[in-house]
Amino acid sequence: MEAKSDGYNLEIKELPTLKAMTRRFVTSGGRVTGDVADNFGIVMRHIVASGGAAEVFFLISHDEAFDPERMDLEANISVPELLPDSSEVRGREMPGGSFAGVIHKGPYESLGGAYEEAALLMGEKGLKSLPPMREIYLNDPDDTPPEELLTEVLFPIDSRPKALGGRDALPKDGATHTGHRTSGAQSCRS
Repeated sequence: MEAKSDGYNLEIKELPTLKAMTRRFVTSGGRVTGDVADNFGIVMRHIVASGGAAEVFFLISHDEAFDPERMDLEANISVPELLPDSSEVRGREMPGGSFAGVIHKGPYESLGGAYEEAALLMGEKGLKSLPPMREIYLNDPDDTPPEELLTEVLFPIDSRPKALGGRDALPKDGATHTGHRTSGAQSCRS
């Protein structure tokens, strides 16, 4: 299923379960860009020091509602196999499932528009998001101009049939894809 609004296309897709090394942290609006970059750096250094290989960079928001004064975030880098935990980084499986999302092109600071449009498009389709949402970084900010950065903003949705307590979120013609790989990333949720 695809819906379009203001340059954004809403897609429904299935994501696989991912093994990831993670670091959860709390930040606020003025510090988010630096804190996200710092936490991805901590996770990446742990992966390299443990002899692992980085795959997909993604951020999870554990907030049920956006509050610029307190954001509960988790920097995640998927790996082929879980690595030993450290005092700062732990390994865990990130559940897959059904997601609705849009791809944002531009600086991380302008991601707010993608969230607003995704919410509008989901509302038009009768979809309700379930926490936690994800941002997947499709290219590397170290070698990509800010106006060319691609970020996939994804919201988990309930795809179970109504008879099983679901909301019939996935139509029969829904698009399905798997995750994306990237060499590196950082984020800002504005």
